[in-house]
Amino acid sequence: MKDIDRYQADVMGRLEKRKSELTAEKTEVKERLKTIDDQLADLEKHEAGVKKKFEALRKKEEAAREQEEELKSYLEQSGLVREKKSRKRKPEPEPEAVQEESWSHSQEGEID
Repeated sequence: MKDIDRYQADVMGRLEKRKSELTAEKTEVKERLKTIDDQLADLEKHEAGVKKKFEALRKKEEAAREQEEELKSYLEQSGLVREKKSRKRKPEPEPEAVQEESWSHSQEGEID
């Protein structure tokens, strides 16, 4: 009977030790998960802020484009500026190819 009690105590001790290890690991994992959740929430807030900034930039860009168009239209209507016409560039003349003199063997002998 003592052997069974000793064996049971040994098994129960190992089970309790393993239970403690798993409980500690579970606590550690929960803490890591909370840290990750906090980091994710911070990242999502930052992402929302960045999106707002880019949207504001798009609106400013669009407003500037509209203002530029209005100004161009006003200047054209006032006669202060004429609408630019596309100019075709004249093709640049190609440099004349330099013709090299070729010497044959018979000509080399004639030169003194």
